[in-house]
Amino acid sequence: MSESEAFQIKKYQTLQKIHQGDVPRLGGVSVALGLIIFTYLNQNTIYFDFLFKISLAAIPFFLVSLIEDVYHNIKPIIRFFAISLSAILFVYFSGFSLTKVQTPVLDFFMHYETFSFFFTVIALVSITNAFNIIDASNGIASLTFTVVSLSLFIASSFFQDPFIQYLSLSMAILPVGFLVLNFPLGKIFLGDSGAYLLGFLIGALVIVFFIRNPDAPKWLAILMLAYPFFELIFSFLRKILLRQSPFEPDKKHLHLMVNDLTQSIYKKMNTKRHSNLRANNMNTITLVFFWLSPLYFVYVHLAYHIPIFNLLTFYINIYLFFYLFVSNTLRDKK
Repeated sequence: MSESEAFQIKKYQTLQKIHQGDVPRLGGVSVALGLIIFTYLNQNTIYFDFLFKISLAAIPFFLVSLIEDVYHNIKPIIRFFAISLSAILFVYFSGFSLTKVQTPVLDFFMHYETFSFFFTVIALVSITNAFNIIDASNGIASLTFTVVSLSLFIASSFFQDPFIQYLSLSMAILPVGFLVLNFPLGKIFLGDSGAYLLGFLIGALVIVFFIRNPDAPKWLAILMLAYPFFELIFSFLRKILLRQSPFEPDKKHLHLMVNDLTQSIYKKMNTKRHSNLRANNMNTITLVFFWLSPLYFVYVHLAYHIPIFNLLTFYINIYLFFYLFVSNTLRDKK
């Protein structure tokens, strides 16, 4: 392939595409501009150091994924390495490394600085990728980001951490401008650059919260990030069991199967006008329990001391039940 062919704008085609028409995948640019403006406005505050370092660290993966959004020619493994580089840069220059995760075996090794460093990097890379996995329906990744931000605000309020309170509440409104055009209008998409950026930002903020608040139960992080976390874990395990590459996309994600189901329903209804857009928006509404309930669960745990294990068990059971229900329904329709 020649250099001119490599950087020729092509129509976006992927196994996981569920929309019709050519919709610009440049929502990440609006999120990035919002982050830059927010960082500039805080240049004389205690928040600037964190915002400046995370903004600089995000540059490698943001540029690579932005090229993918425009030209669609960047392999998943290259994006993965770019995200890993950004995570390494952030953890190294910020000095934030997890030292305790309330898991005996891991906590033993977390005393070693190198292990702690790379564990934190892997955690940040995983969260970043998880947000890209769930970004398939209008608004779902942005709304999940806002829910996790508000969950962090609640947690930081309980632990009286004004630093995280301010940042989490501010982050919650970061994608609002994008959401106006994306859900339910579908005029613009986040793209890889936007989904990765949201995941990177919230992942870093979650990590910093638990470092600043050692008394906060570490498993609360999984409760906050329940939807993207379980989508990532379930997707990884499913592909490994099926002997598929974890880096290659498939159509077995919950949101993609829900889309197939809603599309079939609209076809039966003979709804011709904007049926694809309606089905896309309906996916986000149908999955509201999975991306919204963690906000309630975090509050319930902190306010009423309901064990995190019980809440996670309930969440996982609902997820598995719904996944099997949708999967079996689609199989019966074939």
